[in-house]
Amino acid sequence: AEADTPRSRAASQLAFALLCELAGADSAAPPLPPLVEAAIEDIRQNYAGLYGVEELSERLGVSKSHLVRTFTAAVGVPPGRYLTTVRVEAAMRLLLHREYTLDVIASLCGFSGANYLCRVFKKETGQSPAQWRALAGQTARPLSPAESQREQALYI
Repeated sequence: AEADTPRSRAASQLAFALLCELAGADSAAPPLPPLVEAAIEDIRQNYAGLYGVEELSERLGVSKSHLVRTFTAAVGVPPGRYLTTVRVEAAMRLLLHREYTLDVIASLCGFSGANYLCRVFKKETGQSPAQWRALAGQTARPLSPAESQREQALYI
């Protein structure tokens, strides 16, 4: 066991301070208004088929301007921007599957086509989908035999 040295004591104090700060960060964050929680849940569940903020506000039974104002105040970005971020994150996950074409990924993520996906993806990430796929493929760990079998079953 390590002796109680000034260095180990300092490390323990730092770890404790960090844990206290993290615990306080959760309780310090104000809860989201119910409308914003509902909007986030709807966006996360239906991003592929959601036409836009107009449709989202209709589904939630509020005006578009009220939704945008409330959402932006609580989250820091407007709901349309949040929807785009969720769609790009979904595209990133799908790009890891080499079998999916950009047209398929675009339709699965709610983009009107591969060209629009490429424009938005490049604007959001600074890379084209092909560049991102190539870099992600280099860092991706190989699939386990069970994962490989499961992946093959999906595409038969």
